Amino acid sequence: LEFLSAGSWRSGTAPDEVGAVTLSDIRVIDLSHGIAGAYLAKLMVDAGAQVVRVEPAEGVALRRRSAVAVSEGESGPLFAFLAAGTHSVVGELGDELVEELVADAALVIVDTATSPAAVESLAERHPGLVISSIRPYGLAGPWASATPNEFLLQADTGSVLCRGHITHVPFAAGGDIYGRILLNCVKFRCRILQQNGIQVEINEVES
Repeated sequence: LEFLSAGSWRSGTAPDEVGAVTLSDIRVIDLSHGIAGAYLAKLMVDAGAQVVRVEPAEGVALRRRSAVAVSEGESGPLFAFLAAGTHSVVGELGDELVEELVADAALVIVDTATSPAAVESLAERHPGLVISSIRPYGLAGPWASATPNEFLLQADTGSVLCRGHITHVPFAAGGDIYGRILLNCVKFRCRILQQNGIQVEINEVES
């Protein structure tokens, strides 16, 4: 992890002649386990940022998500695509190494793998940090800690009402539809990530 030597990431954020922001000196920590968070991390990599994924010892489940069998110890093509250009470390929030990485980062990406309380604590410990939170029902309110499946998300948004016959059991559309919808929200909202000390909340049901 020598590429994470101390330095000021803000030094690389001066707008260029067309108003874009260079991300070459920005460090991003990805604590997410899902597709949307991984895609946001990929956008940061594509823009030149240094991205470090923090995973449990067994790796995130996204590594093994595939339409075909994935051999033990290997990663599927979806993860290979999303994680290209990133670096991975084993750990979790609270570990000394992870806290050092976060302290020197511009952006941290979280999803349901990190509880709302942990996100709040993270913001308190690092007040200048940009935190992008991707959750079904946001970070506050009675449903903040809920982790519904794809069918419940589609039911909550009302999209199942137009599928099937009124006399039959409702059903959800196949695939990770709301994960794909979130990709567009991530594309839109990542434009403001050069700001300091803010939380960018992406609410799946609202989206």
